[in-house]
Amino acid sequence: MNVYMLLMCFWHTTHSAIRYSSFKRVQNLSLSDYEDNMLAVEKNVYTTVIECSSKCQTGCLSYAYNKDTKECKTYTRAMCEGHNVNLSSVIQMYTKTSDDSACSKPNGCPSTGDCVIKDLECPMFYMDPVTLHRTRYMSRDNLTVYNGGQVSTNNYVKGTNYVTFYEGVQASRVITNTQVIYFETQIYYRIKHDLLATNVVFEIALATEDAINKKVDHVSRQEGAWSVIAYKSNTEVALFFKSDGGSERYRQTLGQITSGTEKHLTLGFFVNRVDGTISVFDIIRNTTIYTFTGVDRNEDLWPLFSGHQAFKLDVHIRLKTEMNINSLPCLCCK
Repeated sequence: MNVYMLLMCFWHTTHSAIRYSSFKRVQNLSLSDYEDNMLAVEKNVYTTVIECSSKCQTGCLSYAYNKDTKECKTYTRAMCEGHNVNLSSVIQMYTKTSDDSACSKPNGCPSTGDCVIKDLECPMFYMDPVTLHRTRYMSRDNLTVYNGGQVSTNNYVKGTNYVTFYEGVQASRVITNTQVIYFETQIYYRIKHDLLATNVVFEIALATEDAINKKVDHVSRQEGAWSVIAYKSNTEVALFFKSDGGSERYRQTLGQITSGTEKHLTLGFFVNRVDGTISVFDIIRNTTIYTFTGVDRNEDLWPLFSGHQAFKLDVHIRLKTEMNINSLPCLCCK
């Protein structure tokens, strides 16, 4: 090997090592993060994680290297240490050490600037597959529920619960009467056939064990339940806010009832069991839609997620918690 080749080899190795040293290893990378927020992919090219690091340049905040497939992926956002239910022991993730501010705080929530909410948590939880209704489906990471109206359900896990009447799924944890918690849901629906009756589209709710155990497919009319439910009303699909027995507190139009209509919606839920309120935010529009008050503090509340009418609708709801929440809405602006 001539001198020039030695110098080039030395420069490349040193340059890569310097770049590599400016990143830190993120343990317990969730597979959902490995798939999302991608900038570029290189397969069967890089034989070491150091070589992969050399690809993380302009616009790149983190990178992942799969030592089994020699796959290198670069990302447009910093990654944080995850505690997901579906972790990889093979994938190595590294993130720029100068971007720690993008990561979650000890309470699990992203930085809120000057906004400080006493005892606020953004805990990691997921949809509990044990509670999934027999006619519904879930993603393998337990974070998305499907109503079964999709073109194909081959890649999803079908529910096996033949006991529950609730046509959805419960969260893996309750919210106790001493907690202050924030989580988000990404909702999508598409109308396949015109809605002619009072068809329920989806429901996000917080309910007691007793309310869930009633023989009902949704809890919007049950005592001990606070429900955000979308259904056909006259000539539109509307979002209704119903509390503790079905009392309608607020409504908001979502869209038409005709075939081909689709809607993307992201709702943030600020559940303050201490002061008995549940605030619901439209994350896309950056506004507060409605705040339930006088929420009963006597019993624990279970988050619930459901999509309905598989023949007429394609509905799925994705849960976002902890590190998957990009930023908090203006919780201090109430």
